[in-house]
Amino acid sequence: MATIKCGLGQPYSSLAIALLALNNGDTLETYGPYAESNQTVTPPVGLIGVTWRHYGGDYTFDGTGATATFLTLAASNTNWTVGALGDNGGRVKATGYIGANTLVNAGASNVVGGFRLTANGAVGVYQLTAISTGNGAIFDDILIDNPVDPTNKNWIGIYLNGASGNVVRNCVVEDVTITGAGRDIYAVAMASATTSPVIRDTIIRRVTAPDMVYAVYGSGANGYITVERVRAHALTGDKLYGIYVLNRSALVRDGLTYDFTATTTSSGIYMAGTQVDAVDSDSFVENCTVVGTSNGLYFGNIPAAGTRTVRNCISSGGTATEFYADAGAVGTSKNNCAAGGLYSANFPNGATDLSTDPLFRDAVNNDYRLSRWSPCVDSGIWIPNRTGDLEHQPISGRGMDRGAYEFQQANSRDVRQEVEGQVSMSTRDVRRS
Repeated sequence: MATIKCGLGQPYSSLAIALLALNNGDTLETYGPYAESNQTVTPPVGLIGVTWRHYGGDYTFDGTGATATFLTLAASNTNWTVGALGDNGGRVKATGYIGANTLVNAGASNVVGGFRLTANGAVGVYQLTAISTGNGAIFDDILIDNPVDPTNKNWIGIYLNGASGNVVRNCVVEDVTITGAGRDIYAVAMASATTSPVIRDTIIRRVTAPDMVYAVYGSGANGYITVERVRAHALTGDKLYGIYVLNRSALVRDGLTYDFTATTTSSGIYMAGTQVDAVDSDSFVENCTVVGTSNGLYFGNIPAAGTRTVRNCISSGGTATEFYADAGAVGTSKNNCAAGGLYSANFPNGATDLSTDPLFRDAVNNDYRLSRWSPCVDSGIWIPNRTGDLEHQPISGRGMDRGAYEFQQANSRDVRQEVEGQVSMSTRDVRRS
């Protein structure tokens, strides 16, 4: 197994040539700062088990005007591990490509990450910036920002198309603006045929469209969708959705949405349609915090199978409702908090649900952690398989908190430590802000 090096001061002067020198199981190393122009790079088909590491500053591919894809991993390029994030924060960067998609992963069991995809335009029906069609693949730590406004097209940042068991994690989609009447943005989305996708630890922010913006769009009758620790904020458009789930069973947990500017309607969490997964037919929305939307958490349609349970969630500043449900759309509500008491007539709020200010630490400056006076501290229902919060902080105190953040308390000081179970405190009088 060999190591092939290209870029700044290395034997190979271009990535395309370096890829041709690879064999199964080899390691590719790229070094920046370095730049290539108008490049399309495609590894030989059938190449498996390659590890790609990046070092130094940005390795930039200037594809301005190019109508081809920057990088394609073919279906036969499997078991790749791409870590294109350098040791000092530099990335492999693709800018200016106007092809139908900039990064394509068709291979199975690949981990593809570290790229920055920026200033791309549009050719097809949609501008697809990063797309995966291979089963069991992971998009990890991909930054997508500042696309060229695609003419008369909708725009998608990360797209899972017809694959099974794909994961999007640690990714960022930001600073996206498109114009033109009736056009939409899908920051992270999937085709209806995509089976059992997982979206984790991902941020969508500063996104503007003339019509609809979906931060996470999960549709289709093909298995469970898991959305954990997703943040969506600074969205602008006619209709805005933080986490949108349609016709799927789902687990939505530790989500945070805020700062939505909508002309008509907006929802931090939206779940509707038929739930069809044969094994996991029950859906759960847990420990989410939604601030400043017209309908904070919105649940439409009666599930065809299974139930929907909403627990430990906070909605604040809803202008219409904070918890909305069609009749029968939510089976159980436990330990939620509506700051203005805006539960719709069909939302099954009960004795454990609060109608009071959650007392965030500094809502004026978008700090939605709980203050030491919050009624949401220690008052949530215990969820056995939840071991941390939005920021991976441990469960702290006598009970689980409501919302996406756990108030950290131990004796007379804050703690941030890895734990496997509940941190048991004897008193709540030791809270610190």
